[in-house]
Amino acid sequence: MSKSNNHYVLFIPGLSDRVRNIEFVTRFWKAKGLIPYMFPVGWKNQSQNIASILSNIIETAELLAKENTVSIVGTSAGGSVAFNALIERPDIIHKAVNVCGRLRSGNHSWRSLERMSKSSPAFKESVLKFERNEPYISNDFLSRMITVSARFGDELVPLDTSQVEGSTNITIPTIEHVASIGMALTVFSKPIIEFLRENS
Repeated sequence: MSKSNNHYVLFIPGLSDRVRNIEFVTRFWKAKGLIPYMFPVGWKNQSQNIASILSNIIETAELLAKENTVSIVGTSAGGSVAFNALIERPDIIHKAVNVCGRLRSGNHSWRSLERMSKSSPAFKESVLKFERNEPYISNDFLSRMITVSARFGDELVPLDTSQVEGSTNITIPTIEHVASIGMALTVFSKPIIEFLRENS
């Protein structure tokens, strides 16, 4: 998927929609040849569903992909969205990254999907959509996906719900959800950046 111009990276934030924080910590990515593009989802908007969210993201990706390469990075709740977008439009999305995001329900009580998605039905929809598609993901798709998880514990996202068998799964030496996302995009960002730039 080589293009002549820039490589844009669509960032899909978690339930708080804090794109300013992501924008701040990824500002150095431009020097690495990647242009961060923030995409606030509006997770708490009860009229949103995963279909409308994906439609809006894909519309943006289509515009950017006319002359550029486009990849997508989802943090927290945005992780499943990033992978769903790649599965839906592999022709315009180069690669996808899940940073500390839930990809399946899992068997948990305190950190259950029901509890974690109370404020956003669209988040639950996105997780379940990816979970349904996961058994049918081809090796080509798996090679274009990477997950990043906290090695020493994430109080919101259980490790067994954030990785994909057959893809590249990275654990970083961190603890705590928000801190791990920040560290993944800064101190431990090298493998993500190299992965996105490869064959772009």
